[in-house]
Amino acid sequence: MARACHVPLMLLLPLVLSNMDISSSSSAPSNGTDLSALLAIKAGFSDPLGILSSNWTPNSPFCDWVGVSCSRRRQRVTALELPDMPLQGELSAHLGNLSFLHVLNLTNTRLTGPIPSDIGRLPRLRVVDLGHHSLSGSIPESVGSFVMLQVLVLEYNQLSGPVPPSIFNMSRLATMFLGSNNLVGPIPHNGSFSLPMLQEVVLSVNNFTGPIPSGFAAYQHLRVLNLVGNLFVDVVPTWLAKLPQLTVISIGGNGLHGLIPSELSNLTMLQALDLAFSNLSGEIPVESGKLEQLTWLQLSFSQLTGPFPASLGNLSQLFQLALESNRLTGSVPVTVGNLRLLHYFDIGSNLLSGTLDFFPALSNCRQLRHLGIHTCLFTGSIPAYIGNLSRNLKQFGAHRNYLTGSLPTTISNLSGLSLIKLSHNNLSGHNTRIHYTNGESYDISSNSLVGALPESFGNLGLLSYLDLSHNTLQGSIPESYQKLINLGLLDLSFNNLSGTIPKFLANFTSLTSLNLSFNEFQGEIPDGGIFSNISAQSLMGNPGLCGSPRLGFSPCRDISHRTNKQLMRFIFPIVLIALAAIAILLYLMIRKNNMKRPDVTTTSVDMGDVVNHRIVSYHEIARATGNFNEDNLLGAGSFGKIFKGQLDDGSVVAIKVLNMQLEQALRSFGAECRVLRMAKHRNLIRILSTCSSLNFRALLLQYMPNGWMNICTLETESH
Repeated sequence: MARACHVPLMLLLPLVLSNMDISSSSSAPSNGTDLSALLAIKAGFSDPLGILSSNWTPNSPFCDWVGVSCSRRRQRVTALELPDMPLQGELSAHLGNLSFLHVLNLTNTRLTGPIPSDIGRLPRLRVVDLGHHSLSGSIPESVGSFVMLQVLVLEYNQLSGPVPPSIFNMSRLATMFLGSNNLVGPIPHNGSFSLPMLQEVVLSVNNFTGPIPSGFAAYQHLRVLNLVGNLFVDVVPTWLAKLPQLTVISIGGNGLHGLIPSELSNLTMLQALDLAFSNLSGEIPVESGKLEQLTWLQLSFSQLTGPFPASLGNLSQLFQLALESNRLTGSVPVTVGNLRLLHYFDIGSNLLSGTLDFFPALSNCRQLRHLGIHTCLFTGSIPAYIGNLSRNLKQFGAHRNYLTGSLPTTISNLSGLSLIKLSHNNLSGHNTRIHYTNGESYDISSNSLVGALPESFGNLGLLSYLDLSHNTLQGSIPESYQKLINLGLLDLSFNNLSGTIPKFLANFTSLTSLNLSFNEFQGEIPDGGIFSNISAQSLMGNPGLCGSPRLGFSPCRDISHRTNKQLMRFIFPIVLIALAAIAILLYLMIRKNNMKRPDVTTTSVDMGDVVNHRIVSYHEIARATGNFNEDNLLGAGSFGKIFKGQLDDGSVVAIKVLNMQLEQALRSFGAECRVLRMAKHRNLIRILSTCSSLNFRALLLQYMPNGWMNICTLETESH
């Protein structure tokens, strides 16, 4: 604001240097004092681009040097102008030797150090512009001795301390820019305040205290008053309404209190009114609608109450309307549609209510770039008419309201939109229907959105901020998101997202904040990138995740083991069912065959007769036979031997041990098991149990004390 009010020096010079004889004569200088002073000034600059070292040389007249102007008759330096040249260094005290100097313009040349007090030895100075540097220390008292001074610019430095009172008594001073420093203390009042020619005063962003100086009330030529960002404590002065030339009043950011005077509406030339960041109360005066030249109205961050005045719709030249962070109530009048030049419109953080039915009227504002309706009490759905708003709209904030329904697809018509904040509403439905075509920041968190993550977000190559947390989104993170290489923040927490965490997130070098907590993600946590410094809080609530022991997650199992386990979950039930079917089929076949044998008992051996016998191990057989002692041998044949044995439970059995070296013996073992298990006969004995391993096979048979068992079992080997 302050800089925008500056009068270009090129326009001031005809006034400042009127009746002066200025030229750039190439004749040799007649006064070596100026030459020595200029060389000393040059020596104080480091001049990294060599601008002065290649031009300010003794081989050419100093009146021909760049930035130097001289009087025609005396050949004395009258102007030193080197604006925006990166000279770097300190201002030499030899500057005070340029006694004929009228204009000193070294703005934005990167000067440091103090302003030399010797500058006070330049009584002819009309213009001093030392703004936009890193000058430090206090303003020299000698500056107040410039009786001819018309322009004083010391803004955007690091100057400190109080302003010398003499500066407020320069009778010809028209422009005073001291803003953006560390100046302190009160401003003198009427008794020591005499600036009759003052037109522009900028004292913004300092630490001035006390009331707003009433001495300004006497200056009928005053056009710009900028005191914003200080420590003044006062009401908005009503005497401001008596300064008809005022075009800018910027006194916000102070301890202002009380009401906004309705008398300000008398300032018909007023273009900017900034009373923001104050403690003003009461309503916005309806008379404010009379300020028809107003382009800038800042009343935000205060305690204003009452309705949104419909009369503000009369401000047809308005460029910026900032009313946020007050206590305004009621609905938004449709007269805002008359503000056709509006670029910035923010009414957020108020108690405004109703629906968004003023959007159709707002579509008349074709230059609108910022729209803020956040943190209010608006209800209803976002109208499809949002798509008819200005294509120039860059920022749209409607967060923290009570909006319902789904996002209208027409929002994709706002192709210039770079920031959208719709968080903390009651929005629902699928947002995958929206085709997002542009944008750098999207916050639609804390709603009730459902469905999958929109694939179209992957097309936003400049997207740097995406927050979809606290919704009910499902599915996995789309592969299209791997194109979001400029992403700085991604928050998908508190949803129902699943699948694995994409490894491409570790490749996003700009990603500094990632939150995937409280979802259903599973699998291994990627390595590198953002995951090297991520906290456990950003991944918690996903019990299926593994890896990254430093975060407290369990190690991941071997992939092949997990695969086999998953396969067994499917194969085992199938195999079990197949075996059961085969067993039933065999049972039916055996039963059918037994019914056809007249000489055999009609009932086959119950499977439980074999199955229910206890298991006999090799070691128990060895103990039963005395380690196969020959004393227990009942007989021997080509297929093996038969021993008498007493088991651990005391039962006496015949144990047929097969010769494992003979293939026919192995086949005989299987045949005997099948035959003796399937039938009962008075001349056939029963199998009590078996013992089978890779190196040992034996049959446990009923022991026949009459001795014929020996003959039967061995004779079968010859058949």
